[in-house]
Amino acid sequence: MLELRDVTRRFGETTVLHGISLTVVDGSFTSLLGPSGCGKSTTLRIMAGLDRPTAGQVLIDNRDVAELTAAQRNVAMVFQSYALYPHLTVAQNIALPLVMRHMNRFERAPLFDRILPSARVKQAGHRAQVGAVAEMLGITELLDRKPAQLSGGQKQRVAVGRALVRDPSLFLLDEPLSNLDAKLRVQMRGELTALHRRTGRSFVYVTHDQAEAMSMSDRIAVFIDGRIAQAGSPRTLFERPVSRTVAAFIGSHPINLLDVGAARGELEDPFGGFWPVGGEVPARLTIGIRPEHLSVVETRPAFAGHVAAIEYLGAEMLVTVRFPGGAELRALAPGEGSLPAIGQPIGLDLDPARAHLFDPLSGERLDLGLERKP
Repeated sequence: MLELRDVTRRFGETTVLHGISLTVVDGSFTSLLGPSGCGKSTTLRIMAGLDRPTAGQVLIDNRDVAELTAAQRNVAMVFQSYALYPHLTVAQNIALPLVMRHMNRFERAPLFDRILPSARVKQAGHRAQVGAVAEMLGITELLDRKPAQLSGGQKQRVAVGRALVRDPSLFLLDEPLSNLDAKLRVQMRGELTALHRRTGRSFVYVTHDQAEAMSMSDRIAVFIDGRIAQAGSPRTLFERPVSRTVAAFIGSHPINLLDVGAARGELEDPFGGFWPVGGEVPARLTIGIRPEHLSVVETRPAFAGHVAAIEYLGAEMLVTVRFPGGAELRALAPGEGSLPAIGQPIGLDLDPARAHLFDPLSGERLDLGLERKP
């Protein structure tokens, strides 16, 4: 188990991490999710031993390893750029951690590596390990090629193989799929998830792509401005975001966020058909509704407006509905059938249990819900 306790990292006058605390459970797949510059890659480098915290502790199995190198921690890191050596073959790239760990400088030296019996024995063992990893990743036929002869997906598999051959206790992956095209990213997501299941090892995965994090992870830590805004399962983050910021960052389609008045418990339009329940109601609320939770209806709509825009996405479409007064909501609708015309009247309905209510000033989640008026 890896644990960060109140980890702070400063670069001069700039504080990049503000007291980060996070636990990575053995065998879990944990994603560090957030926009560029939020501190997630710095956190990964501190986990790896490539950077040291200004304050706080880094624990592996309850042992403080803040002063240990990556090799001493037995962790493996896969970089965004793959970091393959262009003059080495695929087999040599994968075997490199074994060579550096098990062979002394004489056994690694040219010519000596061929005539020393100990070197030949170790090389035979390395070839067997490389072959097993290559078969697992489906790259056996690539072992004699150089990196320049590989596609992006093949390079990524080689980089993963080099990490895997070390048999580390922890895999750290820094946006490893960002250089791939969309189709290959989806394929590699599945392969990394399957690899995680086969190895049973802990994976920590840095990404700015919430679809990657949601589809692959047991647990996600959302980073905002050098702090963990929320950590939990993908379902918890989607269904119970602790703040407006987390709600806006999680989800395949951006959440609708509308600031409305709530004087004496009466909501302004377009939410006039609902009222807030569950506690003291402030004068104003921010109501969040995901497009997936709004449905287009023809009778007894909760919201009635006009079509302002349509984004056709194939199997589905996003319909922007504008209401009197200028407020807008985006709803997800099936893509089959005829598309509604711009300006056409349209009705939407909502399961009020799916609404999220936030404080408009602090952005924090309120312990309130919506009920439909009778």
